[in-house]
Amino acid sequence: MDAFKQFHFDPLSSASKLRRAIERFCEGEGASGGNLHRKIESLQNVMPDEAGYLMTLKLVGNEGTHAHDVTEDDLLQAFNLFEVVLSIFERREKFRLVSKHRDQLNEKFESQ
Repeated sequence: MDAFKQFHFDPLSSASKLRRAIERFCEGEGASGGNLHRKIESLQNVMPDEAGYLMTLKLVGNEGTHAHDVTEDDLLQAFNLFEVVLSIFERREKFRLVSKHRDQLNEKFESQ
């Protein structure tokens, strides 16, 4: 949220905060590695699509942290990408909710 709040008046800080959000996401997912790039790579096997998006977002965050060529439009696109990455939590919850039904169907039809 801090990254989103700042994108109108300080795009570079916004991009830097987005990078920090990516780091926190990786930590929350149990990523391993000494730097953000390695952490994202460690997620590649368990969430390849999300890891690819995170690599792109890392580039935006790096630009904001170490350079100066991040625009509001860049950030809006990056926020859209990050929203897709974060949707993994919603998907996980849906899987959790329907797993009982899956188990019931498996039990019913596998025994036949």
